[in-house]
Amino acid sequence: MSEFPRARIAELVALLGAPWRLDNCPYTRDDEWQFVTDGRGRGFWLRIDRGQLDRGPAKPHGYRVTVRGRYPEIPGHFFTDKGRPEIGFDLSRPLATLAKDMRRRFLPQFEAAYSRAVDELHARTSAAEKRAAVARALLERFPQRGWEGEVRRGVHRVCVDLEPHPGASADMEVKQAGELVDVQLCNVDPRDLNVLWALFERRQAERIAATYGAPASVDLITLDIMP
Repeated sequence: MSEFPRARIAELVALLGAPWRLDNCPYTRDDEWQFVTDGRGRGFWLRIDRGQLDRGPAKPHGYRVTVRGRYPEIPGHFFTDKGRPEIGFDLSRPLATLAKDMRRRFLPQFEAAYSRAVDELHARTSAAEKRAAVARALLERFPQRGWEGEVRRGVHRVCVDLEPHPGASADMEVKQAGELVDVQLCNVDPRDLNVLWALFERRQAERIAATYGAPASVDLITLDIMP
C-alpha cells in the first residue's frame, strides 16, 4: 500500500484559507475520505481514489481526488437537489492552482447548494410539524380517541373508531403540509353518508358560483340510500 499523501492534503486545505480546515470525518476514519469543515456545520470531502491508495499512483502524488459536499439532514430525509457540485483533479498538479480551482469552481456552488439544503430542511420540518398538528386536531375530535403518527416520510396517519356503530372506523392520511387528507371509511352506516354528500354538494355549488357567477343557493339532493 502506498503512503497516504497527508502532508500534501493538509497543505492544499491550508491554501483554501479561513474558515476551511481539516477535521475528523463524521462517518469513517478511512484515509479515503478526508473531511474539510468551516467549523459551523458546513463541510465537504476530499475523496482519494481507493485503488490508488491500495496500489500506489502512477507518478508521485498523482492521486485522483474527488471533492463532494456534505449537506444537513434529518432522519429519513436526504437533500434531493440534483445541482450538487462535484469536481475532480490530480493531486500532482501545483497545489496553489488546485486551491484556486476549488475556490472558483467548487466552493461558491457548494455554499449555494448548502443554503438550498438548509431551506429544504426547514421546509420539510415545517411541513411535518403542520401535518402532525392537523393529525392531532383530527384525533381530538373523537372522544374515543385512536392512534396517530408518522407512517412514512411525508405522511402522517390517524386511525379512529366511529362509535356508536360497531366496527366502524376512519383511516386518514395527512399529506403535504396538512392541505390534503386521504380518508378511508370502513363499516359505516350508509345513512350517515348523507351528511358527507350534502357537504360535497354544497362545496361544489360554491365552486360553480365562484367560477360562473351562478346562484350559490343550489338545492341539495338528499340521497336516501337506506329507508
